[in-house]
Amino acid sequence: AGNNTNWNFSVNTGTSLYWVGGAGNWGDASHWSFTSGGTPGACVPGPTDDVFFDANSFTNTSKTVTINVANAFCKNMNWTGAGFTPTLAYNVNGFLRIAGSLTLISAMNYNYYGTVNFESRTSGNTITSAGKTFLSTVYFTGLGGAWTLIDPFTTTGYLELTAGTLNTNNQTVSCLYFGSTSGLTRALNMGSTVFTITNYYWNVS
Repeated sequence: AGNNTNWNFSVNTGTSLYWVGGAGNWGDASHWSFTSGGTPGACVPGPTDDVFFDANSFTNTSKTVTINVANAFCKNMNWTGAGFTPTLAYNVNGFLRIAGSLTLISAMNYNYYGTVNFESRTSGNTITSAGKTFLSTVYFTGLGGAWTLIDPFTTTGYLELTAGTLNTNNQTVSCLYFGSTSGLTRALNMGSTVFTITNYYWNVS
């Protein structure tokens, strides 16, 4: 609308953010640091930021990360190396919006009942469930995005492929319902994958 001479707006390329300080709320900047085990108070993650929960994130007595915001954003989420069997939980029925890859670990508890949106618009994304069950609807929504399952995938909710390419990579998949009806560009590469629909039906059109 004018009056913007000499203003330059650069694309946000994101940063790495590390969880620190044990138990706390996702939306509390005092639990995020720019370095592993470093000074807290960095910022709450946005959709271009990689988030890490590692060996310096938790103590023996405080280990629950509570998503307390309606929309929790990140690019890649990685729990590799996190100790003391941490828990991902929530107190707001919202969305965990992941614009990249997800790596869970077997030595954690997954108690997040909100919706999970995989929103990447690029290829090369992976999902490692590590034996954890998603507890609500999981969407793949990134036009041009591509995701590969590294291990078996289970959700007690719906599984919706809205846009992009889902490579199930010969892994087993279990869901309440599978749907892909958006009309956007989509691809499902199953290989030898067996889908188990635990209720409702398979709906692709």
